[in-house]
Amino acid sequence: MRPESVDCTPPDYIMPDSKDRPLTALQPQLKDQKVPQCVKVSPYKFCLEPPPGHRKIHGDLMYLYVVTLEDKHYHISACSRGFYINQSGAEEFNPKPASPSHLCHSLIELLNQISPQFKRNFALLQKKRSQRHPFERVATPYQLYAWTAPTMDHTLDAIRAEDSEQSSNRSRLAFSSKLGYEEHIPGQTRDWNEELQTTRELPRKSLPERLLRERAIFKVHSDFVAAATRGAMAVIDGNVMAINPGEEAKMQMFIWNNIFFSLGFDVRDHYKELGGDAAAFVAPRNDLQGVRVYSAVDLPGLYTLGTVVIDYRGYRVTAQSIIPGILEREQEQSVVYGSIDFGKTVLSHPKYLDLLNKAGQPLKILPHHVLNDKEEPVELCSSVECKGIIGNDGRHYILDLLRTFPPDVNFLKC
Repeated sequence: MRPESVDCTPPDYIMPDSKDRPLTALQPQLKDQKVPQCVKVSPYKFCLEPPPGHRKIHGDLMYLYVVTLEDKHYHISACSRGFYINQSGAEEFNPKPASPSHLCHSLIELLNQISPQFKRNFALLQKKRSQRHPFERVATPYQLYAWTAPTMDHTLDAIRAEDSEQSSNRSRLAFSSKLGYEEHIPGQTRDWNEELQTTRELPRKSLPERLLRERAIFKVHSDFVAAATRGAMAVIDGNVMAINPGEEAKMQMFIWNNIFFSLGFDVRDHYKELGGDAAAFVAPRNDLQGVRVYSAVDLPGLYTLGTVVIDYRGYRVTAQSIIPGILEREQEQSVVYGSIDFGKTVLSHPKYLDLLNKAGQPLKILPHHVLNDKEEPVELCSSVECKGIIGNDGRHYILDLLRTFPPDVNFLKC
C-alpha cells in the first residue's frame, strides 16, 4: 500500500504574523539605542593616502579628514609628534600646519579643541558607555554575525565603507590565490592539540590560578574555533588538497593548519541500518555533545580532542585536533580501549577503566561488561564505540563519544 502523505507544514500558531506575532530580532532590542553624535563625518583616511616618500621622511604617517558638528571641514596630519591641522583643501595638498595648528598627542584631544560640540557629546558618550554592562563593553574573541543583530538606523559612516572595502580586497586576494591563508606559511602553523591540552594542565589550586587557567582555555578554544571555521570553508570551497585524493569525494579527508577535517557522510556503512547519510549528518553533533560533557568533568589525566562542527553550503564538516603520532600508524595499532569493528573485537585497558570510572560518576555512567564476537565479557565504562588512544606525548585521549548518553525513550519508535 502506498504510504499516506505527511503534512510537514508548521502549525499556524508558531508562524509569524504581521499583527499578533511579528518577526523580531534574535537579540533583544536596546531601549536606549540612540547615542549622541560627536562629528558629522568620522575621521577616515583621506584620498591623499598614503604619504609620499619625501613626506614620510618628514615624519608624516597618515592624512585624515573630518567634518565637525559645526559644519567645519578639517584636514589632519598624523605624524611622529602627534596630530595637527594642515592647510590642505578638497583639491589641493598642502602639508604645512594651519594657524593655529593645535598640535596634540591624541586625536581626541585635537577634536576637543576644534569642536566644542564634540567635547560635550563625547563626554556624554563615554559616560553612557561606562554605565553599560561589562559584557557590552569588553571585546571578546567570539565571532559576530551581522544577521543576528537587532535593527539599527543605517547612517552615513565613512569608516564602515572603508572597512568593507578593505575586507573585499582581502577576499579578492584570497580568491585569486587559492592558498592565500597565513596558516600555509611553513614554520608558522600552531600545534592546536598541544595548546588545548597544555592549557587544561595549568594549575588550578588557588583562585588566581583558576582564573588564569579559564582565561587561557577560553582564548585557545576561541582561536581554534575561528581557525577551524576558516579551514572548513576552505575545504568545501576546494582550496585544500585531500590526504586521500584517489577516494570518492565524500570519503576524502583533509588536514589544514594542523586540524583534521572530515565530512558528514556514511562512508563505511557505519550507519547503514540507522539512516545512512542522514544519520551520519546527525552523529557529529552527538559526538560534540560527548566531548562537551567530558570536558566539563575536567578530570586530570583524561583528554578529549578539540572538536568543532561547522555547517557550510549544505555540508557538515567535523574539525578535530590531531593526536600526536596518530598519523604515523594504523588505527588498529593505536586503539587500546574500545572497539573499531562494531563490537566484534573489544579492548579494555586498566588506566582507561580507572579514568572513565572517575569521570562516569558525575555523568551517571557505571562500569559494565559487553560481549565480543567470541561471547567473552569485556569490562568497559563507556559506550563500545568510544575509543582510547595513548598519544606519543603519553596522554590518554578518548574520542568517538557520539553514544555517550542513551537515546531519549520519548523519541524511540514503538
